[in-house]
Amino acid sequence: MFRPAIVGYVPIGSYAEFQKINEDAITLAGNYRQEAKLDLMNIAWMPVGRSNNPFTGSYDGNHKTLNRLSINSPSADNVGLFGFIDAGGRVQNIEITDGNITSRDRVGGIAGYLTSNSSVEHCANHATVNGRDRVGGIVGFVFIDNGDTDNGSVINACKNTGAVTGTNMTGGIVGQIRNNNAVRNCYSTGNISGVANVGGVAGNVIGSGSIVEYCYATGSVSGTNNIGGIAGLANTGGYVRNSVALNPIVQASDRNIGRVVFWTAGNRIYNLAWDGMSNGSGVPFAGGVQLAHNRDDGKSITSAQARMRATYVDYVDDDLPAPLGWDFINTWTINEGNGYPTLRWE
Repeated sequence: MFRPAIVGYVPIGSYAEFQKINEDAITLAGNYRQEAKLDLMNIAWMPVGRSNNPFTGSYDGNHKTLNRLSINSPSADNVGLFGFIDAGGRVQNIEITDGNITSRDRVGGIAGYLTSNSSVEHCANHATVNGRDRVGGIVGFVFIDNGDTDNGSVINACKNTGAVTGTNMTGGIVGQIRNNNAVRNCYSTGNISGVANVGGVAGNVIGSGSIVEYCYATGSVSGTNNIGGIAGLANTGGYVRNSVALNPIVQASDRNIGRVVFWTAGNRIYNLAWDGMSNGSGVPFAGGVQLAHNRDDGKSITSAQARMRATYVDYVDDDLPAPLGWDFINTWTINEGNGYPTLRWE
């Protein structure tokens, strides 16, 4: 029987060892560290953790890569490298270099479903992700019951470069974040497409305490309605703040679009957007590029400003009275004048 050590961690060095984590509730609660680059060989992958038996332990990818991840389960839910992470589960330092993930609902590169004081940190996904409902480059769905303010989950310091495609609630980092959870210090460069609620970082941000902050996106975003460079829709208590939409195209073919976010009853403050962004001949941006910083379209910045540390740290203007305040000491770095911010762990 495969059992994690009582003290320390279990080393993971092969496809088979990784899959053994799924054996039972005891192994799913263990502590693991990846000790080598893993080639998953395009063999059908069984996500680690299920809704009736979630992953509740810790997995440290140790910045060792995972190659050739393959999931083709069009009728399955809660799908990714990890399926369902619950009860304080921790996943960190994972990099999926390539692969294809195709499933139905709550689908992500790193995890399908994240809840109850769990976290995904310092992870990268380069695989393509395809699904129907709540589809994200890193996590499909981050959720906690409304009113539970003590057990929120977080996606922190993650990046996605893969294309993400869904139908409803599709994002470069997360499909939907709901109720007292956070996405922080993340960015996506992949192209994101769907129908409704499509965003460069998050498809849908809803519920008291749900926050997307200190994030940016550079991929094209396209869909039918509720489309934004950072978030497709912010609704009822959700926050999108201190973020920067650097997308070349943000396109809604029917209605409801914002360079940063389409808003109904959420909150969007201190956001910026590239002044060269196109609507791709879709629905015009409602307020145009001059709309004030705390509205759907964000405060305009130039290409040169987008490559300057000061823009993300202390830039202020008449309608941007407070700086974004990104952390360039511990979290972010930049090749000044030549590139967008990157994460220090990269």
